[in-house]
Amino acid sequence: MLQEVNQIYCAIQVIHYLSNITEVFTFIYKALELLNPGGRALFGDIPNISKKERFLKSNYGKNIDQEYRSLLKMTNKNKETVSFFENDEELVQFNDDLLIRILKETRGNGYHSYILDQSTNLCLGHTREDILIVNPED
Repeated sequence: MLQEVNQIYCAIQVIHYLSNITEVFTFIYKALELLNPGGRALFGDIPNISKKERFLKSNYGKNIDQEYRSLLKMTNKNKETVSFFENDEELVQFNDDLLIRILKETRGNGYHSYILDQSTNLCLGHTREDILIVNPED
């Protein structure tokens, strides 16, 4: 007997462009309303400023940031250089606390939810994470 494949909704590089936490939770719960039992929602490529700060404190992160600044200086001779991974203050700033809050609230509403680490082979994998939320099967 063939099993039906569970539905998966993906919102990649979206959630961090919302302007406030209320919009974030509204967006998440609207997506979760669409899930059948066993369905999954992936909110991907979320820049986590806490993870970024940990990365930039590491020797590897310092080297990457220095290389990035050097490259900017060479390509933007007369322009001001910016630090690696600048933040847009008008958007929601995702950090460890907010990601854990999302897990706590969605779990409190009966979903299974997880923070997924991105591969460090990805360009921004050292600073971004994904959230997977599963609607439990009945």
